[in-house]
Amino acid sequence: QIILFAFVLVAGVVGIVFLVLSLITWGQWISLERNGVITEGEITDQLTTENSFYVTVTFTPEGSDTPQEVTQIVDGLRFRQSPVGQPINMLYLPSAPTVAVIADTSTAPIRDSVIAVFWNLAFIPFAVWAIRRALAAWQFARHGERVLGEVVTAKPRDDEGILKVDVRYHFTPS
Repeated sequence: QIILFAFVLVAGVVGIVFLVLSLITWGQWISLERNGVITEGEITDQLTTENSFYVTVTFTPEGSDTPQEVTQIVDGLRFRQSPVGQPINMLYLPSAPTVAVIADTSTAPIRDSVIAVFWNLAFIPFAVWAIRRALAAWQFARHGERVLGEVVTAKPRDDEGILKVDVRYHFTPS
């Protein structure tokens, strides 16, 4: 039961983190679309991993003497077309210059949102099932043992507008 509870707890935290990161990304994207300023930057580094391509761009926001450096994942074509030293347009928020993207790559973070929604939709029914199972086991452990038997009678009754059922149950203790 503890392993199941730990799994549910970890999966729940991961789901919440996905959701929060998705909301932050959407907020930044909306802010960039509404308030973003375009300036010229320069590609200062390239990095490849097994399945991803990254470029690092340095730019100086208007009215500032402090250069900003942003590393962004790009597709293979953009990576090959972006050698170190090449000028490139950057879209950034004047109020938060570290929130910046290559100007023509600012797209809605739909993929992140889909992952967050599907993770949480898949997790919630499982979490409810696991929590109910853990609570039932906990109550059973505190209050007695399971014994097979049979329902003798079940009579519904109205108790001030609340439907209740009186059940007589017959069993033989072990």
